[in-house]
Amino acid sequence: MILLADRHIPWLDELLPPGITLLRFDGGRPPDSLISQADALLIRTVTKADAALLASAPRLKWLGTATAGFDHIDVDAVLNAGITLYVAEGCNASAVGDYVRRAMRDVRSEDSYASHIAPLTSCAIIGFGHTGRAAAEQLNKLDIEILPYDPPLGLPATWEDVLACDAVTVHVPLTFEGPHKTHHLISEAVLTRAKWRLLFQASRGGVVDETALKAWIRAGGTAVVDVWENEPSPDPELVALAAIATPHIAGYSVEAKFRATKMCLEDLCKMLDAGWKKQDAGCRMLDARRLTPTATDSRFPIPDSFLSDLSDAMKKNPSEETFKKLRNESPLRSEAE
Repeated sequence: MILLADRHIPWLDELLPPGITLLRFDGGRPPDSLISQADALLIRTVTKADAALLASAPRLKWLGTATAGFDHIDVDAVLNAGITLYVAEGCNASAVGDYVRRAMRDVRSEDSYASHIAPLTSCAIIGFGHTGRAAAEQLNKLDIEILPYDPPLGLPATWEDVLACDAVTVHVPLTFEGPHKTHHLISEAVLTRAKWRLLFQASRGGVVDETALKAWIRAGGTAVVDVWENEPSPDPELVALAAIATPHIAGYSVEAKFRATKMCLEDLCKMLDAGWKKQDAGCRMLDARRLTPTATDSRFPIPDSFLSDLSDAMKKNPSEETFKKLRNESPLRSEAE
């Protein structure tokens, strides 16, 4: 069995069971010389798993993504090819919740240029799945009243209730059709009516209309933006306008990365009927907080200022090159207790 994996997915060497050969690629589209050998493929959002990619992978039987989202995957193409698909749903929920709390703290700090905003008492959470619930748990620690909004879950809050809140954070997938489509869910019309003074965008690029968001910020709104419509090429103007601008790292933490890798390998092992034997050193369930730091994460713990530091780096040079470098090479943070 040959597993081809994005080289930025950590802890594969520590967790991979015996009998599986690991090959690595550098994100994006794997070279044909490697994908043609792969029985299993483990990716991140930077790899588009579509029919063209699958055509180059005649041996592929399993495809996993070490991410909670899957809009980078053509699900129909994968399933029609008879390939088992695994998505690590919920793997980074606590990390995103931690990001929202930290960003809220940073925006409200005395040295923030957005600190002039009046005290916030209520925050709507659009999308109350794994990530929305984690954000609610973290915001509750700041004594902010939470309003969950998720019509598919049958929650009682109305859209008018959402618009009346002081702040909003969005945690929905990106969808383009159906009764609950989310593409440009936050539009010019919505921003014009809303009473929000602070908006968090840490869901998927395209859920918020960035042209409308820029106008809203110029009119006095404050935004924290982690995901972008044209990743990995963020809008330089929006980068400059955002109170905090980060390169899609809200879900990046030591714990989230470990959890995602472990979840994917557990599923791969189930497919192989290989089991997950705790007595095997290669399969032992490790505690993320006790792992020996690797070359890519040896700099944690990192300072409390890491969000503002990342934002400053983005604002200094809001290019595709900077976005990729910061996203791939910034140290992983440990989530706050």
